[in-house]
Amino acid sequence: MTSAIPTLTADPTDSETARNDAALAHFEYAAWHLSSAFAKWRRDCIASLPADDLGGSEASILHIVAMNDTAKGLAELSRLLHRDDTANLQYGIKKLLTLGYITKADSTASRKLTTYIATAKGIALVSAYNKRREEILLALTHALPGLADTIEKTTNVMHVMVGLYEQASEIAASRPITPDQTQPDTLHRKLT
Repeated sequence: MTSAIPTLTADPTDSETARNDAALAHFEYAAWHLSSAFAKWRRDCIASLPADDLGGSEASILHIVAMNDTAKGLAELSRLLHRDDTANLQYGIKKLLTLGYITKADSTASRKLTTYIATAKGIALVSAYNKRREEILLALTHALPGLADTIEKTTNVMHVMVGLYEQASEIAASRPITPDQTQPDTLHRKLT
């Protein structure tokens, strides 16, 4: 028994613009849901482990620090997590340092050049998380034949969409709309 993954599609009789609008709206709605579900999963998975009250954000930072067994600084963590909330990242790093999950790779490095590595305690927690992930999340994926191919294709599309949203964000930030420009025709001319 195979089951198809349900999809929402635009009406093929609509114009290309209308189809793009509907497809993007469906994508954004799904992205909100995925983001919330993934955050909930991280939070609940880490909470099911003996993890000194770590939240999903700190768990993500720890995973990235432990990734590839290489030291990483704040700028690299920010880039790899695709986050620009430096103060929150610094708070998470401080919490992980205090709890002994990470340590400074070089205690003599300047603050700007400080990098972090996972400690044995941090690596053990990442391993426990990964085992729990395998037991729960990966087990659930086995019920959906062909899911790996779908995830690979979706991941590629999501990376492209990240680039589009980054570009759109730069355009929005660099071209603010004034109150007198809120009419649809004016908006369209402003963006093209």
